[in-house]
Amino acid sequence: MNTLSGKKTQITLFLVLLGILILALTALTVLSVIKITETSASIRNEEQILRENESTLAKMELLSIIENELKQSFERLYRMIPEQAHEDQLIAYINRLSEKAGLELLTVEFLEKVVNTDNKPNEMPMSLTFRGGYSQLITLLRSMSTGERLIRVDEVTIANEKADHKNMKINIKAHAFYR
Repeated sequence: MNTLSGKKTQITLFLVLLGILILALTALTVLSVIKITETSASIRNEEQILRENESTLAKMELLSIIENELKQSFERLYRMIPEQAHEDQLIAYINRLSEKAGLELLTVEFLEKVVNTDNKPNEMPMSLTFRGGYSQLITLLRSMSTGERLIRVDEVTIANEKADHKNMKINIKAHAFYR
């Protein structure tokens, strides 16, 4: 009986140790799965960051390609926006453009200036009246869009008092800019 009791004790001890080993292996497996899940999430996060960085790099490479063009455009735009409104110079400039286009400048009326404080250029709304034809108007608008002063044309109204398409009254609402 002693041997039977000793064998039972050995079997019980073996089963207890086996149970502890199984629990330890199960805990180790669960911890490994948790660690693998965390690592997988970290890898996905790093891959997302890598994709975003690659996208940013591509944008920066594109910008470096067009950097000189952007600098030239900025410098040209900067020159087109004077420090002061210089209404007298603007009138002379518009008169030169209209004469070159073959239009007669009838009136220039400046409206209340818009002073911006949010890094935008100040605006000087104006109403211009000309006399002339369609082709001269197109020439004037092209000259304004590529000229030495930044002028945004907002509205063009044409009044044809007679059937004469070369002698129409043309009203332009526009904005000139200054710093």
